[in-house]
Amino acid sequence: MRREAQIDLIKAVAVFFVVNVHFLLNSGFYDVPLNSGIQYFWLFMRLFLITAVPLFIMVTGYLSHTKQLTAQQLKKIYPVIITYIIISLLDYGAQILILGHTTPLNDAIRGIFDFSTDSYAWYVEMYIPLFFMMPLFNIVWHRHENDVWFHRYIVILSVMIFFVPSLLNQAGKIVPDFFQAAYPVGYYFIGAYIHTYREKIRHIRWRIILPIFVMTSVLLGTINFFINDHHIFKWADYNDYFGYQVLVMSVLLMIMMLRIPDQWLRIPGLKLISNATLSIYLASDITDQILYPMLKHYLPAINDRLTYGSVTYIISFIFASLIGISVTLVVNAAFKRKR
Repeated sequence: MRREAQIDLIKAVAVFFVVNVHFLLNSGFYDVPLNSGIQYFWLFMRLFLITAVPLFIMVTGYLSHTKQLTAQQLKKIYPVIITYIIISLLDYGAQILILGHTTPLNDAIRGIFDFSTDSYAWYVEMYIPLFFMMPLFNIVWHRHENDVWFHRYIVILSVMIFFVPSLLNQAGKIVPDFFQAAYPVGYYFIGAYIHTYREKIRHIRWRIILPIFVMTSVLLGTINFFINDHHIFKWADYNDYFGYQVLVMSVLLMIMMLRIPDQWLRIPGLKLISNATLSIYLASDITDQILYPMLKHYLPAINDRLTYGSVTYIISFIFASLIGISVTLVVNAAFKRKR
């Protein structure tokens, strides 16, 4: 498969969004009532930042929907696991040497197995089973190779099962929502659909997609404003990963980034970051644990943190990238992997 600069861009944007959305988590944004302009600004920005994980999963479906169940394919999980273990151990080392924690080594090793040594490792816990199920999903996807209606049925069914309940059940359950937590399957199939019909999707004109994106952002931002105004941010199904808001924004963002011409994407370091997104994501737990206690110490007021402390996520991203890229280069050299 030809490497697409647009996919590199989507992955790079997604990992930057991850570090940004963790800024909200670690700065205390979710802990106080919203009553200032800077808080409303970040409430609006969250619409975009929360799309990071869905973008990653849709890219996985985009790139992997043709993979078959072979020993060679299954072996590709090894670098993921090794990367996870290395960064988890680095995380533990930082906790001991820099933060002065006294966690015993056996607890850290146990934490690798229960995905707690690195507090952002839940994504790895989700990805490993998804990886082994992907060949099975692909058999379903290619059951009727050129049948657009069959593919639409899969996507529509996924949307109905995983995402629509977050819209229809806000005032009480009226549709089944048992499988909402399996939302990665839905994003995977959406990514497969976008790749299968990418030529048609790439021909969607900017004068159509951009106004839709702007109007959707304004509409959803307004809804969130009225729900959260002068209240502590309300975590709910509609704004979670299986929420209708996150689904719509993620799909629109991915389609728009796929429309960007190649000549605009000759960005130094883009491929390097794209190849290291998992490592950067996991390594950001190390940098976040170091930086955010300092942020809270020097800027105790939440509005000051949101206004002036926002540079923290840029610093966290830079240092997480240095760690993540270094680990990725070592692991890739060890496995002699070539994309």
